[in-house]
Amino acid sequence: MDTEADMPLGQTVLPLYLSLYEDIKSRIASGKLAAGDRLPSIRAAARDLKISINTVSNAYHQLEVEGYVRSAEKVGYFVEAIDDLIRLGRRQPAVLERAMPPKYKYDFSYSGVDDSLFPYSVWKKIFRQVFSSEHENLLAQGDCKGFPPLRESIAAYLMNSRGIDAAPSNMIVSAGTEHLFYILKRLLDSNTLYAFENPGYAFGNPFFTYDMANPIFLNLDRQGVEIERIRDLNSIAVLVTPAHQFPMGTVMSINRRIELLNWASLRPERYIIEDDYDGEFKFREKPTPALKSMDTNDDVIYLGSFSRLIAPSLRVSYMILPERLMKEYERAFKGFGCPVSLFIQTALSRFMSEGYFEKHINRMKSCYGKKHSRTKHRIERSAHIKMHGPTSGTSFVIEIPEVDADALLEHLESAGVRLTPISDFAVNGEDFRGLYLLSFSKLSDLDLEDGIGIMEKTIEALKK
Repeated sequence: MDTEADMPLGQTVLPLYLSLYEDIKSRIASGKLAAGDRLPSIRAAARDLKISINTVSNAYHQLEVEGYVRSAEKVGYFVEAIDDLIRLGRRQPAVLERAMPPKYKYDFSYSGVDDSLFPYSVWKKIFRQVFSSEHENLLAQGDCKGFPPLRESIAAYLMNSRGIDAAPSNMIVSAGTEHLFYILKRLLDSNTLYAFENPGYAFGNPFFTYDMANPIFLNLDRQGVEIERIRDLNSIAVLVTPAHQFPMGTVMSINRRIELLNWASLRPERYIIEDDYDGEFKFREKPTPALKSMDTNDDVIYLGSFSRLIAPSLRVSYMILPERLMKEYERAFKGFGCPVSLFIQTALSRFMSEGYFEKHINRMKSCYGKKHSRTKHRIERSAHIKMHGPTSGTSFVIEIPEVDADALLEHLESAGVRLTPISDFAVNGEDFRGLYLLSFSKLSDLDLEDGIGIMEKTIEALKK
């Protein structure tokens, strides 16, 4: 067929050439324009539609590039025969009915930081610098271990702050502790067993144990994790939080650290996974050196994160691997891309190397130290809430006796208060009934006072 198509142009918010392109494409898809039909010449279409020649030319060119039409020199444009044309409908996305998570005015949960401390102006400046001066490098996939200057900055920080002498070449940058653990489970032998502190965050997050037939839980005493249950096991990795045990707050004693390191050194298939949770935040004493700093046999896998030091949304974590595991990583993950954007890695590297990170940490320590003191004294004055165990770090374990936990949490939630029971992190939850994790990091002084006041009134009402 060699008929010439007429060319109406509907009203649209699109640029004119895209509007014309969409109109012709729609008519081809619907069959109104058949294979072989000739489109009006560019000049004729421009005249009839009262638009510029360039607009029509651009629309025709786009149709030709996508294969809807073909051009014949000095003859014109003709509709192509198109088989099995896929046409993506333009409809409003379906509205899914999902329960919105509750919002809490008084959120005493352990995740998050004080928003008022985040240095927005500094990050804006750094991102402007990154985009203006390093745009070519930012487009590359990057090193599978992470941006080298960032790994160098992290290594320098760990030496100064945590006493760890780590080579940047033995470090991996990733997006969250969960992703690092995913990598570990593929690096270690498939027969490796895994042991976790009880209570501990591994039992509060199903990700860590969902694919394990028999995860081993290790109870705690006053010195830290007890290792009697794994003493005779060989191929095993044990995850610990020695600087500030999560959630109980215990600092692992020097004797228990030595015992754990000696145990690992006896078999090459034994590893200690150290999550340095809250290791930076000590207010009445110096930060405890990391277990990795004592690791003369290279058996400790060290995990660190910027979630509590800068912001959870940054999603930057890192891992120091023993030499024997790093060789396996370099072999198995050679073409693996770092899941953290190179934009973020470059900006964070500058934030650290230019001194902003050190200033930020010192500011957080000062602010959190004051909150720690006020919160501790406020709870000690309470007639209904008791402190339980160590009082270091950015959270406390509190005890609320003689009150049904379910009723308490329900009433607190309706009042806008979020409190987490320790039983959420334990295999044997009943053993920790009446104990709760209270973190002060996210709340202002006024909200801390008001939130604890609501807790006291709720407890008093439930006891009547």
